[in-house]
Formats: sequence, C-alpha cells, structure tokens
Amino acid sequence: MARKDQRKLFLCACLSDDPFVVFLKNTKMLAIHHWSYVKAIKYWREKLNTAVKNSKSVSNIQKQIRAVRNKILEFFETYVDDSISIEYYINFLLGVTSDLADETNNQNEKKILSKIEENLFKLYLLFDPELTHEDEMEKASKDLERLWSYL
Repeated sequence: MARKDQRKLFLCACLSDDPFVVFLKNTKMLAIHHWSYVKAIKYWREKLNTAVKNSKSVSNIQKQIRAVRNKILEFFETYVDDSISIEYYINFLLGVTSDLADETNNQNEKKILSKIEENLFKLYLLFDPELTHEDEMEKASKDLERLWSYL
C-alpha cells in the first residue's frame, strides 16, 4: 500500500463516528444547526474512503484499515497527552487534511480534502471564534510533525 493511501485511511479513521462524532457530542457545545458541518465532514470522509478503497494501490483493504487503526491507537497513546481538547483535535485534523491535500495529485481527492478542510475550519470557529487558542494550534502542529515521521 502506498504511504499516501495509509495517511488518507488514517484521516478517515480519525474522522469516523467513534472518535470524532462522539467527541463532539461529549462537548455539548454544538447547537443543532452546527451539526450540518459534521454531516458534511462525514459525507466527504465517505467519499475519500471510497476513493482510497477503489485505488489500485490498495490491496487487502480490511487488513490495511486494521493496521491504520492500530497505528492511530499507538500514536495517540505515545505522543498525545490524555487531556485532548476539541480545539486541539480539530487543529490536528486540519493539519492532516491540509498536508494530504498538498501532497496529492489527484484532483478529485484534492476537492474532497478541501471540502473536509473547509467544514473542519467552520466547525473549529464554533469553538474558537476569535482564533485565540494558539497553544492548541502549536501543540497540534508539533504532534502532526511527529505523526508524519511515525506513519
């Protein structure tokens, strides 16, 4: 499997219902109309997931997904402290999405990743409208650097 595909599967797993949606539900800070961003992210995540699974470079997809999920668990256990804030997590996902969009040559995947990034940013603005959580941004950026060396 191409390393880029593993990174895309990593993003899809981080945006899956279990870590992402459950985390957002637990914050209890979102109004009903804010969930439209979450639904859009889920929609585009599925598009990306399908694109990666249909890629010719991916073989034995279920095994690859399990491997990526195990890497996620290892990464977050090793590099991230226990108290993850929603601002940190969304910043981290924004960084992953942005980096993936920069490195892909596939225009369809670029479009999908830009839609995910756009909706993540809109969601982030709900938690930090003045963009004042610079410490969370910096921490997420450092962990992102570690992630790319890890994957």
